[in-house]
Amino acid sequence: MPHSLKSIPLLLATLLTASCAELNTALETANQALGSLNGSVAGSGGQTRHASSQTLSLTSKNTAQYETRNMQLWIDDSATCPGKSRLKLTGSVYNKTSKDMYVSFEMPTYNTRHERGGAFAYRLLVSPKEWTEVTSNYQDCIDKFDVNRMTVQAYHP
Repeated sequence: MPHSLKSIPLLLATLLTASCAELNTALETANQALGSLNGSVAGSGGQTRHASSQTLSLTSKNTAQYETRNMQLWIDDSATCPGKSRLKLTGSVYNKTSKDMYVSFEMPTYNTRHERGGAFAYRLLVSPKEWTEVTSNYQDCIDKFDVNRMTVQAYHP
């Protein structure tokens, strides 16, 4: 076999690797874009204050480890801190793995000067291959928050 023909498989492997890398990068970019859409709230962006009581529906999330459904953020006027909100998270989480898993929800909160003031956070233990109800306690005295920056993380104990 001539020397130039021997290099064809190597050339094809190199081209395939480069194409896969480009495809992987394109898929990663698309996944990030879809992830930012998945994390957004139906009908609204970052939140500040709300009139009286309101419920925001969060988009379901489906990963290799877990699935969320019917997630809602309940926003009520604070009884103890006039002019501020209290927040509560509800919904369901399914653990797709064969081990216990913690699922953590976190969203940044801000003060009136738009400085990071802390986080709305909730964590629960989900048994393997089971749906678990999400019902956080109310977190009170929150000035501003950004629902679009809510993150969901899963990890094994």
